[in-house]
Amino acid sequence: MAGMISNTIVFLVFIGGITCGGILKSHDTLKYKRNLEVLKEVFEGPLGGKIVTIYLDSSISNEIVQNIFSFNALEKTGYQIVSMETDPVKWAQLQPKAFIKGNFMVHIAIFVNDPSSFFKRLPLTWNPEILLLFSLAEITETSVLNNSAYKGIKSLALIQKLTRKYLTTASEVAVLTNYPFLPNNKTRLVGVWNSQKFRTLEELFPERFNSFEEQLFPLSTSFDDFPYSYNYTVNGTITHRGLGLDMVDVFSKKFNFTYTLTAQAPDENWGKYINGSWNGLLGEIDHGEKLFTVNFFTMNHLRMQHFEASVPYWREGFGIAILTPPPLPKWQNAYLPFKPSLWLLCLFTLIMVIIIMAIQDKIQPVRFFGGVSDIWHYMLRSTFNQGVDNLPSADWQRLFLTFWFMYSFILANVYSSNLIAVLTVPVFPKRLATLQEFADSSYRLGMQDYGEFVEGAIKSSNDEIYRKIGKRFDLFKTNWQLMASLNTSKYAYTDSYAYARYMASIGHKNVSETYFLKEQLYPGFVCWYFRLNIPWTYKFNEGITRVIEAGLINFWMK
Repeated sequence: MAGMISNTIVFLVFIGGITCGGILKSHDTLKYKRNLEVLKEVFEGPLGGKIVTIYLDSSISNEIVQNIFSFNALEKTGYQIVSMETDPVKWAQLQPKAFIKGNFMVHIAIFVNDPSSFFKRLPLTWNPEILLLFSLAEITETSVLNNSAYKGIKSLALIQKLTRKYLTTASEVAVLTNYPFLPNNKTRLVGVWNSQKFRTLEELFPERFNSFEEQLFPLSTSFDDFPYSYNYTVNGTITHRGLGLDMVDVFSKKFNFTYTLTAQAPDENWGKYINGSWNGLLGEIDHGEKLFTVNFFTMNHLRMQHFEASVPYWREGFGIAILTPPPLPKWQNAYLPFKPSLWLLCLFTLIMVIIIMAIQDKIQPVRFFGGVSDIWHYMLRSTFNQGVDNLPSADWQRLFLTFWFMYSFILANVYSSNLIAVLTVPVFPKRLATLQEFADSSYRLGMQDYGEFVEGAIKSSNDEIYRKIGKRFDLFKTNWQLMASLNTSKYAYTDSYAYARYMASIGHKNVSETYFLKEQLYPGFVCWYFRLNIPWTYKFNEGITRVIEAGLINFWMK
């Protein structure tokens, strides 16, 4: 079983309960012999060795069910059976996510009556990538493929007997699929069933989204999101530019679709989850008004529960900008060439030299100095590169002064050199570099209130540093109000790192005189968010991966 789990797992979806009676009577085993032969070949071929979930149509008799489960291929397959009479919502709630969503499972529906009503009642958490509909009925409407119950399925196919509308021989079993973006006649024949032709899942399920056939995609966007989406004026004409718009423009040509943009969300919010509903750009997607957004959104657990996230294409967080402090007063330049510890060492050395010289002078027959005050003045002059009028007569005093003068000469020149450097380059107070240093400072953190998650997350964070910053976090209605508060040197400013740097570069009052912490708040991977259970998001994932590998993301960000 463990070996089988490593492969793509298959759900056999037999709609309904297993009953002793039904439309298919026991003698129908012969009547539906060809259908059962094809079903057996499906298990042996493309579904061979896969794990299967079986939903049984209540119209299928026990004899047919027993016939199905007598297939040798099923002996090598792990499977479970689900009845159509089972509550689909309760059943889905009991299933592991990997069993009902994504490419971990392949689903097959074996039915007589149209199973669409059962699938329609399944919750949004049910969204497999692959679903095969297998009809045992003599005639099945091919329009079943176009039912909205399967609109979120990436790979969809129907196996059934067909009329001469599709085939020259009416009793042949064929494989069909549908192409959602074709303007009409969406259902197309893949081919007459042949076990040699359809040996793999790739052969059974053709690519359905090679082209979007010039479909119009409404996008949820904001043009106040440099560098992802913003207005740009050239010769008085406003155009729309940005990384996200550059990417979607390339994809529209590659995948053949058109799109519309919005200047901002109707409520001017970004996207916050409030009382069970999303607002802003994400709200438009969640409410079904738009398909996806190309603005700055990082991956987080809550968003990925309600939307389909693309593969990440950039890494960015929320930068913290602080007003650059003014240079230190010029009078402080006098002591800045030396560190405090060096100043103390120099003072200690001077005191010791004065004491030694005073002792030496006291034991001389004829004293050279008139007292400690004379010694202090005499010894101090050399530290300022000042000469002396005469020297003591004792040789050992002269030897001592020789070493002192050499020390003073070196000290004075080092001080002078450092002083030149200090006077040449202004000295600023130490800048904050880490979130820990910012949390320990007295700064408050301000942010424009446009519906981002930062406020709620930082105030309820389990991280001590974030929570400490959150206690001094304030929202402002506009960026202009925040800029005015930034001027007071009591506030720091936060927004997405690239946007915050943009605000600094356009030269708003004092913002151009800011610096940024090296650490960012909530650094994460930037992605696009699509409406939940859209089957063609993988096409955009492929496109995003290609532009990353081609180096275009870095090029556009420049």
